[in-house]
Amino acid sequence: MPAKVTPRRLADMLDSGEDFALLDTRGDESYESWHVRGATQFPFTPTRT
Repeated sequence: MPAKVTPRRLADMLDSGEDFALLDTRGDESYESWHVRGATQFPFTPTRT
């Protein structure tokens, strides 16, 4: 199940080598300008219903 983590907790997870998946849902331009190391881009675009 997806979880929200604080920046401090994420830093601890990265530093400890903990196994996790981090999805970055921002668009290409934003992701390419900066992203957390190890993040996987998974762009999310809301759809209208």
